[in-house]
Amino acid sequence: MITPAQRRAVVAEAMSWRGTPYHHRARVKGVGVDCGQILCAVFEASGVVGHIDPGEYSPQWHIHRSEEVYLQWVQRYCNPLPEGTPEQPGDIRVYKYGRCYAHGAIVIDDGLLLHSYIRRGVIVTAPMKSRSAADPSFPGHSNERQRHHLPKRRPPVCDADPVLIAGRHHPRRLRPGPRQAQPAVVRGF
Repeated sequence: MITPAQRRAVVAEAMSWRGTPYHHRARVKGVGVDCGQILCAVFEASGVVGHIDPGEYSPQWHIHRSEEVYLQWVQRYCNPLPEGTPEQPGDIRVYKYGRCYAHGAIVIDDGLLLHSYIRRGVIVTAPMKSRSAADPSFPGHSNERQRHHLPKRRPPVCDADPVLIAGRHHPRRLRPGPRQAQPAVVRGF
């Protein structure tokens, strides 16, 4: 499990990336980084994990494929937060865009998230509850909850929405640390 000192180191390192432009597959502070590479860089520099190489990936892989590549990659290093567990600084949220989970953010404090966005770079945002996918005025909102078959290792759903982006969000919360046995019960949407 991640220690309080490691959490502080994660937040300090993450904040030092603010203002870095977005650049697909880059990992150079002040020059360019994407939403996956910033997770790697921050947790490596903080001493939470060793070097992580996510390999080659297209900037639009999540639009054309249903395979949960990003979520599986993050879950190699993180454990799902049990339902009802509050988020802490240094935790990770993963979001579904297109067909699958394809965006990650680091929890900074009190719901603030740090992430790298196309055309915006590394930014800190607050959840925008009033414009979340749960809000009927949000584009693409559906009052109908759908059931999905979930693989055994998926984490539980979080109801928060970090930023305003068109489409439905399905955030998931994860905590860095050694992998633990997953419960046999899977919670759906």
